[in-house]
Order: sequence, then C-alpha cells, then structure tokens
Amino acid sequence: MTERPVAPIHEVAFDFRDACDFYASWRSDGRAHFREKFYEVIRWIEWNPETFPKKHGNIRRAILRKSYY
Repeated sequence: MTERPVAPIHEVAFDFRDACDFYASWRSDGRAHFREKFYEVIRWIEWNPETFPKKHGNIRRAILRKSYY
C-alpha cells in the first residue's frame, strides 16, 4: 500500500457539475451530499490507489459508494 496524492483531471469537472445538479434536483442538501461522497472516494484512492483499476495510463476508475455515480 502506497499513499499517493490524487490530482483531478479536467474531464471530471463536467461530470462532477452534472452530478451535483442531479442531486440538488431532489435533495435539499444534494450538492453537499454529493461533494462529500466524491471527496470520500478521493481519500480512499489516496490511501490505497492499487485497489482501484487503472483505465488509461495513471487514470484510475472509482465508483462512489451508495450513489448513482
């Protein structure tokens, strides 16, 4: 297990914004709720990046637990 910092990629910004809008459309705390889920998975990737599969080069795929993303 090797901890590594996570750097966001530009392509994720559009999905992040769409997901925040989606959650905000049906939850009063939707944006905050989704942000917490998102940052939780980032912390997991930083803590143990090898548990997340590489999809392209050093880009890893992670599914947010108990979410639609």
